[in-house]
Formats: sequence, C-alpha cells, structure tokens
Amino acid sequence: MKNARFLAVVSAASLSAGLLALAPAQAGATWSGPSEVSSKFGRTVVVSDGGRVAAWVRTNKTSSSASGPIRTAWYLKKKKKWTSSAPIPGASESTNVQLSNDGNAALIESGTTGYLMSVRDTKNTWLTAQSIVSGMDLGSGVMSGDAKTLVYVDWGPDDYPTPAGKLYFVTQNADGTWPAPTMLGTANPEGRYGYQSVLAFSKDGSTLVWVDSTYALVGTTRNPDGTWTAPTIIKQYGSDPDLRTLALSADGSRVIWTRSSSDGVLTSTRSGTAWATISNVTVDETYTAAMSPNGLNVAWANTDNQMVIRRWDGAAWKKVKVLGSTGYYPSIVVQDKTLAWTYTGYKGSSLRSAIYKGGKWTSVVKHSSTGFSPTVSYDGKTLGWSATGNKRIYCVKR
Repeated sequence: MKNARFLAVVSAASLSAGLLALAPAQAGATWSGPSEVSSKFGRTVVVSDGGRVAAWVRTNKTSSSASGPIRTAWYLKKKKKWTSSAPIPGASESTNVQLSNDGNAALIESGTTGYLMSVRDTKNTWLTAQSIVSGMDLGSGVMSGDAKTLVYVDWGPDDYPTPAGKLYFVTQNADGTWPAPTMLGTANPEGRYGYQSVLAFSKDGSTLVWVDSTYALVGTTRNPDGTWTAPTIIKQYGSDPDLRTLALSADGSRVIWTRSSSDGVLTSTRSGTAWATISNVTVDETYTAAMSPNGLNVAWANTDNQMVIRRWDGAAWKKVKVLGSTGYYPSIVVQDKTLAWTYTGYKGSSLRSAIYKGGKWTSVVKHSSTGFSPTVSYDGKTLGWSATGNKRIYCVKR
C-alpha cells in the first residue's frame, strides 16, 4: 500500500488505544482513519459483504470459549460513522456469530442452547433470536451466505474413547420454518477440540467438505432437489490428519487445507462431483492459512514467521510474495484484493494489511498495535478488529 503519507506524529490517545493514524482514502487505494464501532471489547467480529452491518460476541475475554451477548452496529454512510451498538434479543451466553451476505440474518451459536437465528428488522434493530437446532454438544456450525442452510456437528458427550461426531444439515422451509435436521455422515472424533478444522461449507451452499470418522477428507455437492451426492474421497489418511485449516472457495470449486505435521498448503479443485489430483500451493511448513472466496489468493504464515501470499492466474500459481512478519499462529483474512493479518509476539498482537493493485501487493500498513479478531468484508473495503489495549472495536474503510 502506498503509505508514504502516514502521519509522522501519533497522538498519545491513539497510542494508548493501539491505533495508528492513516492518510485519507484516495479512490479506494488507501484506508480511512479508524472509526469506533463499539466503545466496549468483543471477539469474533464479523461484517456483512458490503460492510454495512457489524456483529460480535460482547466479552472482555479473548478465549474462543468465552461467551456473552451478541451486539451489532449499522454503518451510516452519509455520516461516515457507526450507530451505537445494540444487543440481539435472546442471544445471551453466545460463543459465535455469523452474518448472511446482506447482513439481514445472524446465526448465533450457544454452548447451552444450540443454534439460533435472528433477522434484522430495520438498520440496527433485530428481532428476537429463535432456536433452529437445540443441543448441548453442537459445534463447527457454518451457514450458507443466504442464511437458508446450516451444517454442523453433534459431538455428543465427551466420553472416552471419544465418539465420532454426527454431521447434520438443515435447510429452511419456504414458509420460514426450520424442519428437523438430517444426518449426512460422521465426523473425525478429534475434531471436537477447538484447535482442529473439521468441515468447510461453501458460501453459495453448493459444496461441503469434512473429515469423516475414517480420517478421510471427503466432499459432497448439493443436487437441484436439495439432496446431497454420495461423498467423494479427496484424500484418505491413515490416522487423524489434525487439520489446522480447511477452507472452500465461495462456489465450492477449490478446497485448501493444512496439517499440523506440515505438508504445506494442499489444494484440490472440483468439476461436477469429481475432485482433481491434490497439489501444493506451497511446501512451506505453515502455522495457518486462508483463501479468498474467489479461490484466487492463498495466504499463509510459515514457520519462518513470514506472511506469504500466492495468486492463481487461471492456469498456474504466480510467484510467492512475502509481505512481512507474522509471529506465531496469526489470524489471517483474505479477500480478492485485501489481506489482513495479526502479528503475534510476546508483547501481544498487532494488525497489518496489504491491498492488491496494479497486479501486485502494495506496501504493508499497520493499523493497530493491539489488533485482535480481524475481519474483512467480502468487497474488501471494510476492515474491522478488536483492540485489546483499550478494549474497543474499530474499523477502517476504503
């Protein structure tokens, strides 16, 4: 990013907040200055595709198991600021939230009640969250971008030996009601532990991949009548593959994954119901990886603590680009032309980004010295995060 116009002087208030002042936006090439989304901290920050709606779990803790109410905010374009945050009614003790493409629906995960759905009424007013699947041991839930289908795993009691999970899907009826879920298969029993990735569901709702109870990475696609094809084996493992990343492109045509045993970043593409021979995006030993929804960008953090990205040109992967440092196990979010990640070190976590313009990735910009839980809108024009320094939520736009 062309950031030569960074302000040389940062106010004491900005430093205490963990923010860096930025140059004014220029035709979408640079970021605006940070604006406050919430005066209180939260985690699992998400934004809608166009960056108008933000949602998060309101808690002062950074742990993925920390629960709290779901709060939201609405971006006022003309005033260029966010409304005061408000809670979604009926969504207390929640551990995760996802937004539909248009920001009009929110999927809420609760460790005590299961999965709930809330619909936005007007701007930042939401209807009371309604239960769509009940249970105490549910997890790994992902909804389609239109908020019509949910896939999840019922892990059952945490017994020994650990039982296989049961993979379910449920699709909303035309009248708006939710039927009983349908079981699709079984899931890797080790996937119940939060450090593993066990399933991925495409944004368009067409494709689902998961690690089954035989340790096979399998994929299925949805038929026009709403049923699913028989699972196809993408890769059979002889033991727990211990996936740390598992992601699908928005149309389900490409999958990537990484393992703790460091095979690099692996990928396969789908044509119809057939999956192509597996190949490597990189053989780097990796901490974690991410893919843009269009499947063109794959970014990863290698064990040399480098932030690396590679772009598909339609025929081959282009030369790798090292963009900066990452520290250990960073959070990475990538869209078509926007990349954001956290630099994690012994002093905490900072937030950085880069923009793809003119056929290359621009210089890196540091947004916050205490950035956590980054999110980037689907259009790549809104970047949000929580600041662990002053316990607030911010965003920048371009």
